[in-house]
Amino acid sequence: MPDMKQLLGNYFERYLWAAKQQREQQGGRSLLNIQTPSLVMQNSGHLRAYSGRAYDPTLLPAGVNGDDLR
Repeated sequence: MPDMKQLLGNYFERYLWAAKQQREQQGGRSLLNIQTPSLVMQNSGHLRAYSGRAYDPTLLPAGVNGDDLR
């Protein structure tokens, strides 16, 4: 798994809080799907087979939505 603190920078604390909330509600291991006003993050996988995406929806240009990102 990548170093999330390095990848997310200032968004890392938001990620930790939202991930903790989701795990408390869903428990166990599952797809991480964070949807907050300032952070959208989805990831899944395991060693050597990890994938995901993260972005700040407030920074997207007009007319672009998260589904346009790959």
